[in-house]
Amino acid sequence: FPSHDRVGVVFYKGRELLIDPGRLNYQATPGGLYGLGALAHSTVVVNGLPPTLTKRDRFYPDAYRRFNLETNYGFIDGKATFIIVHDRFSRLYGANLKKHRRTFRFSLNELSIADEFCGDGSAEFEIKLQLASTVNYHDNINRGNYLFLEIFAEANNKKILFSELSQYEEYCQRFPSYGHIEHAGSLSAKFKGSLPIFCDTKLRVS
Repeated sequence: FPSHDRVGVVFYKGRELLIDPGRLNYQATPGGLYGLGALAHSTVVVNGLPPTLTKRDRFYPDAYRRFNLETNYGFIDGKATFIIVHDRFSRLYGANLKKHRRTFRFSLNELSIADEFCGDGSAEFEIKLQLASTVNYHDNINRGNYLFLEIFAEANNKKILFSELSQYEEYCQRFPSYGHIEHAGSLSAKFKGSLPIFCDTKLRVS
């Protein structure tokens, strides 16, 4: 079976910070299906829908599946920067969301994830973060080998708060290989707003 063992999305000094939880199993069980969705990953959803479709969504018409994608990377203001720009959210009904730009900026002990949503109308947004088990995001108490992570987020200059995922809290875990379970953290920030919207999430390690 494919394995997610020690596959980290973002590392800090060789240690996992943001992770891909994987799947508990490859069956149509709640745990197995949860690992397929966007909410199980460090991403953003709009009006409850993910930015992209999957190969399983092959029965949708081509006009609905089609999208444009651009990527770029380099150093901007001394920070390693990776940019993704796409129009995958333009398929959403009721929100004229023309473009989404996600910018990752890496510095010595901070990761900034900036989301720019261009268009008009209003929408509901949810930002998800999947954290490794050795990340402490509750407080700054010394917990041995834990990394203490401070999270700051603003949407259109208004502070938004992350909370622990509750509706799937039994799945706030990672599945590094088939049937194998480890503890992990799952955080979510939800907010509504009128386009355009700029959201900046900063993860600071100490």
